[in-house]
Amino acid sequence: MVREGELLETDTLSELGIFGSFLRRGNKVLLNKEAGHLIRTKVTTYTLFLLLSWRLSQIQAFLLLLYLR
Repeated sequence: MVREGELLETDTLSELGIFGSFLRRGNKVLLNKEAGHLIRTKVTTYTLFLLLSWRLSQIQAFLLLLYLR
């Protein structure tokens, strides 16, 4: 991994994020499409932070679904 122009030999973790757009009115789906992706590589010292932020994004998605009902 290269950080600030220097090569680091360390354990890394890759993260893939896939983004989409979903919109409905009642039972009718108005929009459901893939909107992009992002891949990053991080030092494994960020593992706990990544797990917590992933869990938070799941909770946010669940709350959005409840709101749209």
